[in-house]
Amino acid sequence: MTQPTKIGRYEVVERVGRGGMGAVYLGRDTVLEREVAIKVMSADFAADETSRPRFYREARAAAKLQHRNIVTIFEFGEEDDTPFIVMEFLRGQDLAKRMRAEPPLTLEQKVDIIAELCTGLHFAHEQGVIHRDVKPANIWLVPDGSVKLLDFGIAKFSSSTMTRQGSVLGSISYMPPEQISGLEVDGRADVFSAGVVLFELLTGKKPFAGESPTAVLARIMDDEPARIQDLPPDLPKPLVAAVLKALQKDREKRYRHAADFGADLRLLRSAVVASTGPIAADVDQLETMVVDPSRSGSIDSSSHHLAGSISVQRTATIDEPPAAAPPTRRLGWLVPVAAVAVIAGAVGGWFLLSPPRPPQKSVVTITSDPAGAKIEIDGVDTGRVTPANVDVPPGAAALPSVTLTSPAHKPVTARLTDDDVKKGRVFLRLEASPPPPMAQPQVQAPAQPVPPPPPEVTTRVAMSGEYPFEVLEGSRVLSVSSTSHSFTVRGKPRLRVRNQDYFLDQPVQTDGSKAFEWTAPGLGKLFMTFPPLCTVAIAGRTFADSPIDVTMAAGTYAAEAACDGQTRRQTFSIAAGQTSKVSVKR
Repeated sequence: MTQPTKIGRYEVVERVGRGGMGAVYLGRDTVLEREVAIKVMSADFAADETSRPRFYREARAAAKLQHRNIVTIFEFGEEDDTPFIVMEFLRGQDLAKRMRAEPPLTLEQKVDIIAELCTGLHFAHEQGVIHRDVKPANIWLVPDGSVKLLDFGIAKFSSSTMTRQGSVLGSISYMPPEQISGLEVDGRADVFSAGVVLFELLTGKKPFAGESPTAVLARIMDDEPARIQDLPPDLPKPLVAAVLKALQKDREKRYRHAADFGADLRLLRSAVVASTGPIAADVDQLETMVVDPSRSGSIDSSSHHLAGSISVQRTATIDEPPAAAPPTRRLGWLVPVAAVAVIAGAVGGWFLLSPPRPPQKSVVTITSDPAGAKIEIDGVDTGRVTPANVDVPPGAAALPSVTLTSPAHKPVTARLTDDDVKKGRVFLRLEASPPPPMAQPQVQAPAQPVPPPPPEVTTRVAMSGEYPFEVLEGSRVLSVSSTSHSFTVRGKPRLRVRNQDYFLDQPVQTDGSKAFEWTAPGLGKLFMTFPPLCTVAIAGRTFADSPIDVTMAAGTYAAEAACDGQTRRQTFSIAAGQTSKVSVKR
């Protein structure tokens, strides 16, 4: 490929990389005067009927993902019938090269890299994008210590037919069993790949090595990744358990979300940072460690600093998994069926983030998204930031109110409930603040006496469904994803139930009675067709390929079809146990 001097409005400075489908150039934006990276497809691939859609798919997938842990896409276009993508220019190196360089990464840095990777993956999954090619070469380490996820060339939009069932794309050593089998994949496929990368970082070898690609595929489908006794003896047992949980062959036994995997790694890392020592190999020490919140910021400058975190409550302790049973070779593994392997050992656990408390006091762990929010109890500043613990005195007439504040976010306040105290945890999500309005003159109204509030009614809420869903009150998660929920609320709060897999996101108004029951709507099917070169958006998800064949919660939805620069809105209904066929016209 001959190096161009200019592409669109961008001056080409030099070629900085080359791959199988084209080249990457360092360029300069002549309008905004900034450095950019320009990925240009070679002429041979531009004419290929399968390569060009893949290039388009990368641009479309990455462009909708604006996140600190994902490379930012500025523009997509064509020059002389050759597609190109313009993205932010990143200095540093990919993880594959860093793993071979000196000095070696510390254990803390390795954990931080995968925790940040999980943050980016979780955001992509929430936007309906599954990467499907997570590997060290696609993980970029920026000199400031942050991590960027690259190359969405074979990404899949969840609930779309962009890649047909039965196709196998990806890097062999990092592919989960369901991807090898050609089955539909979800975010847990990326969790498996992230577990492979962490395994390789910790041990210096891949968990499923083989003399040939076929041998590697066979071991992924049939073999355990490694026996505990074969791993480095100084690895913390909770960390080993986290890796093996991510590598479960049965995706139902893996972490359900990338954020769960990252949260366990951050809890482990938080204990290390606060104790100002290396990661302990003694599992008992990790399970009983007491962390002083005043030292939570004492991270050595040589280590990676997390750009932010997504806190997910864990309810089990971190236990050492038992030794894996001898592998059983299964024939016919190439047939697209689900592979099931039992790798025991669940990861979880939470660490006390305050000085030891008398046993008669209840302790509630406060976590938030984003982490680092300032904590006030009943309007009094505690001097702590999330994650941290608060004490609930025994026999209190009223449970305390928790207020979290963070720059550029709206404050959030929630009064603890009896269920919060019983569970020992509460999770609050802060929303980004809108730009401040222009100041307007205010007229001081005369003070009026405030009548006392009426006594609050406590309601026992029971919710159930044939599929899991989470329950929220405002930004606060009352109950994590499950098929059955039972909790108490005060007053008549307006709740929200959500399951992104089935497009469920609807309000539920409680009535203030002593008992309130609600059942999730059943599931139905949507089969929607639309013209070529159009896109359809449903409940925040964008589909670029027709037909759309998805399972949805029963209800009424709106589809926005964009064709030739014009947008049409079409309403349709989904009935439980039925298939709704919808046709969108240009």
